[in-house]
Order: sequence, then structure tokens, then C-alpha cells
Amino acid sequence: MTLHRTRVALFVLVALVVLGNAPLRAVEHWQGSLSFSTGFPAGEHRDAQDRTGFGMTLNGAFRVGESPVLLGAELAVLNFGVDHRRGEIYPYHHPVDLEDSYNMVQGNLFLRLQSVRGSVRPYVDFLVGLNYLWSETELDRDDWWDDEDWHDEYSHTNLDDTAINYGLGAGVQVDLSPRRERDRRHARDVSVFLDLKARYLLGGKAEYLTKGAIVMEGDELVYYVSESRTHLFTVQVGLGLSFR
Repeated sequence: MTLHRTRVALFVLVALVVLGNAPLRAVEHWQGSLSFSTGFPAGEHRDAQDRTGFGMTLNGAFRVGESPVLLGAELAVLNFGVDHRRGEIYPYHHPVDLEDSYNMVQGNLFLRLQSVRGSVRPYVDFLVGLNYLWSETELDRDDWWDDEDWHDEYSHTNLDDTAINYGLGAGVQVDLSPRRERDRRHARDVSVFLDLKARYLLGGKAEYLTKGAIVMEGDELVYYVSESRTHLFTVQVGLGLSFR
């Protein structure tokens, strides 16, 4: 029943976007936004990594002619936690503080259907791209052993993997420009908008490390690797610019 309601809601939103468009004399042909993102693992990904990710998303798109169709790309970077532990710089056996971070990058292409009428413009996105998951260790920047060469030498990736993703998104842009600016029809007008959106992306299988998965057992460093599909639901809030 829930899936049926979701499909109905999506169909209604697409219909509103498409039917609510009429050719305008000054259509915004380019747009881009920078958003704060919150990522929630879903399905078996949530079972393996029951943590919320935080990060940023940058995207840009251009409109196809005067139509409600836009083509674009976006890049999202999320962090799912940081561990701090003690280690040594070999062969000197100098104790140092190490920082392990657990991260994901999503790179996506999208097709957007968006209203071109009014100061509130809903849209629907169809996305396909890649999930890149990796964990890295580096010397804690607060450690007194702060030689830049040591930081670079002892920073390394513990594990990384890539998986295809695809899915849907929906959002709304609210024009924040003064009314007199919105009414202008010059070719190079620029508008500022609030961008609110959500995405649900189905990700393929990948191996990755989660917070707490790198531990010392006796004298041995052990990595507890997780493997699952990498579904992710994200909520994003940001600001953007559109150009006519």
C-alpha cells in the first residue's frame, strides 16, 4: 500500500510540473546550488551502518530549450563518523594520535522535470551514478608531532570500493529575489533561490568499513569489513543561483 501511494504521489507531482508549464519570455536556462546534506543508510546498508552521514552537495543543470526538462550533474560528499586511536610511527616507535574517517562520495547525472512558472517551482529528478565508499587514516592534526611530511607519509586509505546507484528525487525551489527583480526580463538576470530536496538512491553491493571497525586486538590491527547494497536516502537544504 505504501509503494502504491508513493507511485501515485510521484505521478501527481510529475503531472503538476509538466502541465503547469507554459512558454515564458524569460526562462531560466542555467541553475546550480550548494546544499547541506544528511544521509540515512537504508535496507541492508542501515543494518551494517546504522549511522547518519553529514556533508555537502554541489549540483548544476541546464534547461533544454524552453521545456520543463533540465539535464544536470551533482557531487555529494558525506562523512559517517570519525574514530581516534593511538598508534606508532615506525621504525621510531613514537606514539601518535591517529584519526580514522568513514566516507562516501556520490557522483550522479540527473534528468529534472521542473516548473518554470512562479516563484515556487517543484521538480522531480531521475538519477544515475556511482557510490564511492572509502575509509582513511591520517595523523591527528592536534598531535604535537606536526611535521607536514609525516602527516602526508602516514595518511593512507584503508579500504575503498565503488558501486552503481540509481533512483528518484523530488524537491522545490523558492525564489528569494525581490519581486522587482523577478519581474525583469533581461537575458542575463540572476535569481537566488532556496533549494529543498530529498533523494532515494538504490546502490549496488560494495565493501566498506564503518565507525568502530578498525580495532587493535593484542598487537594486531584488525579490520572488520562490511559488505552490503548501498541504498541511501538523503535530505538536502541549500542555496542556489539561476541564470536566464
